[in-house]
Amino acid sequence: MSVSSNTKPFALIKPKSKKFIYVRFKTETGKYGPSRSTGTTDKRQAEQVAWAMVNQGLPKKGETVSLEFESVLARIKTLTESEKRVLAAELRKNGTFALVVEHETEAAVNFGEFLLNFWDYENSAYIKQKNSEKANSLHRRYAHDQQAAVRNYWIPFFQGRLLGQIDRGMIKAFRKHINGVVTKRGKVLSAERKTCIMLAGGLPLKWAVNEGLVPVNPAVGLIQFSRNSKKREILSPEIAGYILGKANLWGDERSRVASIVASVSGMRAGELQALRVMDIGQDKIHVKHRWNKRDELKCPKGRKQRVVYVPRGIIGLLLDLAGKNPHGTAPDSFVFWNDFTPDKPVEDSKFLCGLREALLNSGMSGDTAKEYVFHSWRHFFTTHMSRVLDKSLLKTQTGHADDNMINLYSDHELESDETKIRQAQEQAFGFVGNLLPKPTNQNLLTA
Repeated sequence: MSVSSNTKPFALIKPKSKKFIYVRFKTETGKYGPSRSTGTTDKRQAEQVAWAMVNQGLPKKGETVSLEFESVLARIKTLTESEKRVLAAELRKNGTFALVVEHETEAAVNFGEFLLNFWDYENSAYIKQKNSEKANSLHRRYAHDQQAAVRNYWIPFFQGRLLGQIDRGMIKAFRKHINGVVTKRGKVLSAERKTCIMLAGGLPLKWAVNEGLVPVNPAVGLIQFSRNSKKREILSPEIAGYILGKANLWGDERSRVASIVASVSGMRAGELQALRVMDIGQDKIHVKHRWNKRDELKCPKGRKQRVVYVPRGIIGLLLDLAGKNPHGTAPDSFVFWNDFTPDKPVEDSKFLCGLREALLNSGMSGDTAKEYVFHSWRHFFTTHMSRVLDKSLLKTQTGHADDNMINLYSDHELESDETKIRQAQEQAFGFVGNLLPKPTNQNLLTA
């Protein structure tokens, strides 16, 4: 192998095993860097190529870098461990070079595994902290849903990335990806769903900053999707009165009773599932719990119990249904019982399927029936009651907590409130009156 004169900023070499002449450039340390092919066997042409590289940049992995930068690369190899940490910190501050992650640090953990562990209900430090500060702050079902979002969206997109490598550009690209996701049914994700997906990774990143695992949160300002709220379809009073009054339209009595109660109380499906005999008063319902299959009985949404006033006929429907429980009826028995076990209520899917079945049997088309969900009864109740009842009183019935005004009446209830609510119910839902039977299981109230 021959080497040319070293008075120039480079040296030409001809390896015996290579066809072309190679060039090596002198770095600031005085040593020569790695060799590059000139693509020619002619020494004069090879020298011209070398000078062109000096002036225009050195080829490196599809890009060009300056001779000065080549010196920097050579210098990095001689840095001490502490100097490397300082350099890495400086690069991370820039934001463009967030891919620099120190080995064997908490930031070097696989990003997907970090997210899954963050939402691990049993072991998550974050969940344990939140629930220790406020009991039942985060529920098992929520953690499970967030883990599902991580598996379905975050892990496939960030495959192989480390926690410390996630930068703002990546989060922006992920947000754009989520915004364009189309479901198997050909529908785009709702703004609420997209926000939930973003939170599955955004909240852990915020926590990582607070815990000192990474220096900055790349997801700041990129979580929320603005809602294009589409009003949920609600049935007209005429159609509602018709299907609720025709027991033969319903395949399961529990579905019909649940729909009747929801239509005049605004109770959620989970609150109806959680309803037990002991929660039923003479003319009111005590909403103490809600149900989901992962957490089972838990506090109502908003973590506040409430009293819902209902017509006495509603109490009769509930008591009659509770009395048909195949597992027997006791104070702690579920009103909307499960066919197979006394320890669980009926699945909430039964409520929706029953409603859709009744609508189809009434002559409604399948496409139109799909526009209605069981939660539509809650909107039905709120829509009609809001026209005849003060907003703050209405919130004491629905359990909404969108503003602080709800506490005015829910915490300091006036004797006249019940009268106003009942009068509003009669005015808004008078059509339901003739559907409701007199209580035949009144003894259950004192069981």
